[in-house]
Amino acid sequence: MAETFVLAALMSAALSLGINRAVVRASDRTPLWAQRNDLGAVQAAHSRPTSRLGGLGVFTGFGAGSLLLSHVTGSLLPILLLISALPIFLAGLLEDLGNGQSPRRRLLAAAISAVLAIGLSQTWVRETGLYGLDHLLAITPIGLGLTVLWSAGVCNAFNLIDGVNGLAGFLASVISMALGYVAWTADDILMTQIAIVLAVAIAGFLIFNWPWGKVFLGDGGAYTTGHLLVWISVLICWRNPETSYTALSLLFFWPVADTFLAMWRRSRRSRKMMHPDYLHVHQFVMRAIQLRWKLPLVQANPATTLVLAPFFMTPVLTAVCLVSQASLAFIAWLLFAILFTASYQVGIKQVRRQGWRRSSKQGG
Repeated sequence: MAETFVLAALMSAALSLGINRAVVRASDRTPLWAQRNDLGAVQAAHSRPTSRLGGLGVFTGFGAGSLLLSHVTGSLLPILLLISALPIFLAGLLEDLGNGQSPRRRLLAAAISAVLAIGLSQTWVRETGLYGLDHLLAITPIGLGLTVLWSAGVCNAFNLIDGVNGLAGFLASVISMALGYVAWTADDILMTQIAIVLAVAIAGFLIFNWPWGKVFLGDGGAYTTGHLLVWISVLICWRNPETSYTALSLLFFWPVADTFLAMWRRSRRSRKMMHPDYLHVHQFVMRAIQLRWKLPLVQANPATTLVLAPFFMTPVLTAVCLVSQASLAFIAWLLFAILFTASYQVGIKQVRRQGWRRSSKQGG
């Protein structure tokens, strides 16, 4: 079985390395498929044009590992999971290649992937351990609809946090390992193996993404990773009813909370929900690091992931500890949401104050 994990990691790393080499060797002649020059984007957090095709490595690594895992175990589930991710992967990849795919199209592709996952696996979120919500989920059309909405929403959320080197990749790998551990404690060996295959595929990409950002995850990688993580969690709960989906949903707290915060922030400014800005948590933390330690962008960017690691890992660890306790997991959701929002408000005020003072001193 170890060869499955090694194959996934090597395929992901090899493609990430190949993409990086293509960019370096071609220099100014780099074709559009290898490099995206989006330095002028409002949310840009890098200082040179860099490939956004890292998701190709993750998807290929996971795909190779899934095919081998399916062969070894005799189960089609890894292949079905891979097939379900194809619509959102292709939509994201087209965007990364410069073939403009609007946010609505990508969300539609994410919804199609979710519907495909439901159809292929015959699973969805049907129980959370919360009395009122479970009554709604028991109505099949509502259960299916909410599952599709959750899956597409998490896909988009992962794309929004993919703003600094290593953040989305590290969080995704931590969630994958947490899901693997939960499945292992439930004696669900197949789901443990699937989760580990995804974790090592992401690890192969991370070698080139953090700290120096040689290649980015891109829309294809971020959306696809979100989809796979959601459906691994759904499958674990479906196959192991003692596991609470309310608890496993805590694994996705950070990207989901940041997305809702962005929606609230943009609605207050009368902007479109999909309109990009430079006020995500990782972005203002990076700005705070630059102001506090006077670091250049190339150093502040990867440092941001290290600073945020304890914060995005805490809900993940909480989910693992409360895996069968839906009520406590729901309370944890509320507490984390309050702390997240309050910390964001305080942090934004501090960064703006520091930035204003610095600008005043420079002007004087």
